[in-house]
Amino acid sequence: MKRLLLFLMVLILASNLGQTAEKRILLEQYTGAWCGWCVDGTLMLDSLIKKYPNQIIGVRQHTGDGMATEQSQDLFSAFGSDAGVPTATINRLDFTGKVPSGENPFLTNRSIWFSLVKTILTETPASDVLCSWYYDESTKLIKGLVTSSLLKELPYQQALNIFITENNVTGTGELFDQKNYYSGLQGSEKHPYYKKPSVIVGYQHNKVARYQIGGLWGEKLNIKKPGHTGETYQWSFCVEVPKSPVGNPVNINNVELIGVSLIDEPNLSDILNCVKGVKESPKTTFLYSTNGYTHFINDKVTIKMKIDNFTEIDNDYDITIEYLGYGAKNWLVNVEKSAFAINAGKSAEFNVDVTPKGEGMRKFRVVLKDKDNKMFNSFCEITVYNTNSEKIIVTDQKSSSTSSNLDELVLANYNDFISFSDYQYNELIDSFPQSKLVVFDFSDKTALSNSSPEQFNSITNNGKKLFVIGNGIAALTKSNPKLLTFWSSMGFRFNEQYTKFDDLVNETMSISGYNGDPISDATKYTLVTPAIHKNFSTFGIIDYDKARPVYSITQDPNSIITFRTLMNNQRALISAFNFFNIKDEEQRMDFINKSINWLMNGGVEEQAHLTVSAKDLNFKLVELGKSDTMDIVFKNIGTKSLQLSSQNVVSETSEFFAVQTMGYKSLLAGDSVIYQIRFTPNTKVQAKGYFYLKTNDAYRDSIAVTLTGKGRTSVEDDLQIQSSIKTSPNPVTNSATITVLFENNIQNVSLNLIDIEGRLIKNITKGDFLKGSYTYDLTTVGISSGSYFIQITNDISTLCQPIIIDK
Repeated sequence: MKRLLLFLMVLILASNLGQTAEKRILLEQYTGAWCGWCVDGTLMLDSLIKKYPNQIIGVRQHTGDGMATEQSQDLFSAFGSDAGVPTATINRLDFTGKVPSGENPFLTNRSIWFSLVKTILTETPASDVLCSWYYDESTKLIKGLVTSSLLKELPYQQALNIFITENNVTGTGELFDQKNYYSGLQGSEKHPYYKKPSVIVGYQHNKVARYQIGGLWGEKLNIKKPGHTGETYQWSFCVEVPKSPVGNPVNINNVELIGVSLIDEPNLSDILNCVKGVKESPKTTFLYSTNGYTHFINDKVTIKMKIDNFTEIDNDYDITIEYLGYGAKNWLVNVEKSAFAINAGKSAEFNVDVTPKGEGMRKFRVVLKDKDNKMFNSFCEITVYNTNSEKIIVTDQKSSSTSSNLDELVLANYNDFISFSDYQYNELIDSFPQSKLVVFDFSDKTALSNSSPEQFNSITNNGKKLFVIGNGIAALTKSNPKLLTFWSSMGFRFNEQYTKFDDLVNETMSISGYNGDPISDATKYTLVTPAIHKNFSTFGIIDYDKARPVYSITQDPNSIITFRTLMNNQRALISAFNFFNIKDEEQRMDFINKSINWLMNGGVEEQAHLTVSAKDLNFKLVELGKSDTMDIVFKNIGTKSLQLSSQNVVSETSEFFAVQTMGYKSLLAGDSVIYQIRFTPNTKVQAKGYFYLKTNDAYRDSIAVTLTGKGRTSVEDDLQIQSSIKTSPNPVTNSATITVLFENNIQNVSLNLIDIEGRLIKNITKGDFLKGSYTYDLTTVGISSGSYFIQITNDISTLCQPIIIDK
């Protein structure tokens, strides 16, 4: 009977193949609530769907807002995020030669969506796709079946995928409220959004991409390459309802599924056809875990599996284990039973036992195959973490690049790590109290985001070392004050995305290390072109007591490409190139080992390191003709002797500043030397100079201390501030009036708004003032809510009054 039914299924499929399948297009709009032009992209997509209701299937991939998932961000990067939004991929096709020169051939402009779609719809589809699904209330799982039948010969690797989208998504605040630049825009009076507000609160976002079950590029399953006309493949899936990154949880009642057949080749990701999933219970076989897909253990765990045969025939099944990704290789995974005979409409259960043998994780698939139906495939992915692990790697689970930092770590024999996505990290990190090192892998991402500083500070505040790697990590820094401040706090500044290769044909570049550095030790590497970005982030050191250069670009020594620093007293290593960018494999392994060894093995480094007690000396006001002296202390906090080769003072008027004469000497490890600087003004003009101390430090040949001072006569008014400050209103919402009463004549005064840590937020006014009352306006535009101070300061004294900004 079973053989007869299978024969009838083949006949039905064959007859269906004789019919012309409908050509459908998957249009993935890239958008964001922060983008005021994106309402027009949304309008365009909705218009296309209205014109071709059965042939255009829309998905909205969000970036930079509360609906942005890791997958949507990575897709945006993979297709060229510099194209911006609103843009769209149309069947993920490459439109080189069909779009204006200089435009991104994948992320197309909305002005040409209609013309591109019209052309594609004239083509004959390469496959026919079917999809059915339902939500199982008893297991809280989404269950379904996707089928692809080839209508043409296919020389490429076919893959299947399932998109989960959600409609009617709303949330609170700027991550969800939609900006609208067409609001009242001159010349756009006929635009549907012209009369809508500039910020649409409670905006309903539709077709929001929540999860692609097969990752970015689909599942190859057991699909053959090349594919032949008439071949049909089925994938039965069971997944949990995806989690939303921010805000309201996914509402299963608003969920839609899309079945997709696509090409999965290194440089080819064309979508062959797609279909909206029909909400019904498919008659197929499902495999799933009844006690969870993710397990945290420090001992053996038993994972309970179940097979439901919802078909109308008796079936024989095989169970196999496929190991995925990264993790400890010596863990024991034992399947209780590997063969089943299950009658129609019946179920069977079995156990999979996992025993950790060391640290790290194990990720594997339990794969179910119908013995007679070679085209059927179903699997359940299981991830087991050992909570005793000491290392954690944060990275993409499925990289879109041909190379991966994780691959190189495995080659270097590092198998005892955990692989997370950065979205998973915040959720799961507390399960690993013994972790010591976190590695952020940006090999397949554009750059650090606004959330990165808080994440890195949280990691190091919790006593963990930090390794950040990726050639594009600082690409978004120039226009981002938050990232500029973050880099500065670590002792360096972002310079540029470096593109001047030594070998322009092969796009290679030489980098040089520093003598005595524990990682580079004067070695030289040749870097090859990055797989994703065609340039490297480079930096300049601004505080050598915080950041130490490890590698710089050979032809431009001022461009630092790797440095090490301390964050919250924990070691941090920032590398703006990937492991796989190092051309020589032996050097690649050496860099990995030395980097991780330095991070993991604390202690003072075997080198000289000079620090200074102050970066500037301010003599403030000194009576004309008299002198004031201040001490400056230099200390060798390293472990090797340091040679002091010369010292001198440089200023426009050399007689203003002088240094106590001292002989040149060696400074032993741990020793200090004190220099005395004298200031003797002969005018009331502000004086400025520099004291330079030259050394044989490998990282900097001299330290400069800024010297400032000003003269005054003995008959001038007492310059101590005698004043009062009044702020109305306080707390402040939008603006306030600042009234300052000076009870004496005063010079060189600044009136500032500062935060509770003493950092300057805004200068309100400055200058010399006569005795009397003065009034100023303070606006809070661009200033966050919080506690601040109104500060009056000059060279002699400072007064402060608290102020609260509450928007």
